[in-house]
Amino acid sequence: MRLVTFQRHASAEPGVLIGEDIVSIRGAGYEDTLSVIAGGADALERVRQWVQDPPHGDVVAVRDATLRAPLLRPPKILCVGLNYRAHALESKMEIPAVPTVFTKLATAVIGSGETIVLPRNSSKPDYEAELAFVIGKRGRHIAAESWREYVFGYSNLNDVSARDFQLRVSQWLMGKSFDTFAPMGPAIVTADEVPDPHALDIATIINGEVLQDSNTSDLIFERMHAGTGRRGLDRDAGGRGRRAQSAALAEARRRCRDPGAGVGRAAESSGRGMTLEDYRRFHAEEIGYAANVQSPALLAAFARVPRHLYHNVPVALDTRAT
Repeated sequence: MRLVTFQRHASAEPGVLIGEDIVSIRGAGYEDTLSVIAGGADALERVRQWVQDPPHGDVVAVRDATLRAPLLRPPKILCVGLNYRAHALESKMEIPAVPTVFTKLATAVIGSGETIVLPRNSSKPDYEAELAFVIGKRGRHIAAESWREYVFGYSNLNDVSARDFQLRVSQWLMGKSFDTFAPMGPAIVTADEVPDPHALDIATIINGEVLQDSNTSDLIFERMHAGTGRRGLDRDAGGRGRRAQSAALAEARRRCRDPGAGVGRAAESSGRGMTLEDYRRFHAEEIGYAANVQSPALLAAFARVPRHLYHNVPVALDTRAT
């Protein structure tokens, strides 16, 4: 299933994207997508039954609704930086021995058609197409081989950065967390529809030019596999997954994965950086496409969503003092 948050009246409501329609699931007893995730397998089954024969008033055409971020305020957004081999190499940095974990604030989240606003005193915006893991339940000291029990689904996430703010200091939070710096969606794809999240193409296309092109098989620190020949969770002396032990997993937390080769910082060295007018699409295979204008406005369009959802939107630049 593809869970969305959409708006047709005054307030946002949860729904399931089916072809060119959205079926509202508020009538099934869910006020938002977070409550579906918290309900686990029982909630998903209830939603599946509901969308098979929904009341007529609960079906709305995609073109008549506004898609919002699928999770309007996720409790946590944890990211792993410099996590693709090709990205590390192009950045002329050593392959990390341990994962670099940083956060983005929930206030950075936006969705379809909403504007990415750059602070006026930043001149180095950057893009990074990400695969986001949506964590479905709490856990501590999780065995690496049990990862699937905790993943509810997947989504697109655009890790927007103000590189000049980010790289001035050792802590990345400010440069990564300005309001609007976490466009995501437009849907959460449930885990059953993605057999292997470590075999997905991921790309950023700017004005028809492919600038980021990789595959999640290039991940340095895979979040999931252990003992499969791939590099899994970092291990301690007892053979346990260190990263899984580092903190409790919170429901509906998002984890985003650092992108592959071709992100803006490296593109600048070849004369191809970002401009305010750049129109771009980013996607992860099987998760879908998102499209937006750099600096300025995200319109997310998902695989199997009508093409008329792909369109340009105005540039916006914050002129207020920051």
